[in-house]
Amino acid sequence: MQEYVAAKDGFVTIIEDGRIWVFLPNSDELKEFEEIGEPAKCVTRPGAGPLQMTVKSVDASTIDAYLSN
Repeated sequence: MQEYVAAKDGFVTIIEDGRIWVFLPNSDELKEFEEIGEPAKCVTRPGAGPLQMTVKSVDASTIDAYLSN
């Protein structure tokens, strides 16, 4: 159910440890995440996502766009 609620057109969402990782499709950051895991630097918005889940991404603009849709 979490995957369904977190999904949004124009974004790739990955649920990990109860948190939503948000990436732009085909981005270098997504490829890096899939290859090596969590980036050294990220932006976190606790409780900002659906079901009050924490939202994480490599930059604030991606999170802002995801939350505004």
